[in-house]
Amino acid sequence: MAIFVTAFDGNPRRSSGGLMGCVAPAITIAGNNFLRAAGSGKQAKDVSFSSISSIKNRLTCGQPVEMWNTEWGSWPGGRYAARWYNGHSYGLWGGNHAVVLKGYDDEQGIVYLSDSINGNVTRNAQVFFGTWQQMDSQAVVIE
Repeated sequence: MAIFVTAFDGNPRRSSGGLMGCVAPAITIAGNNFLRAAGSGKQAKDVSFSSISSIKNRLTCGQPVEMWNTEWGSWPGGRYAARWYNGHSYGLWGGNHAVVLKGYDDEQGIVYLSDSINGNVTRNAQVFFGTWQQMDSQAVVIE
């Protein structure tokens, strides 16, 4: 059974074979375990399935948002695993990759991201949000 919804599934030291990855509930659980152990009063919160305007409102208030997208910043490969959790379907997609959305510019049609692979980058906002929605609109914040 795939555990990728509530914990990392797979072996990051192997490049092939089986599932590898996790989704927003797993990050929320891990984040809360870390924050609690660190004595922080903050909490990770799964805000998946939010509207784009709700995500932008968080950014306007200074709150970055971890969001699921692809390694290459474009449309994902196929959905190769899916599981229902708390009334929602969460999936792993080809190119599955989480980034931190830290800003947007509607006039230029871009978003500003922190990406663990590529550093600080900008992406086309329409493609970014479209990919995010296709990949189950997954998002996590710290409050």
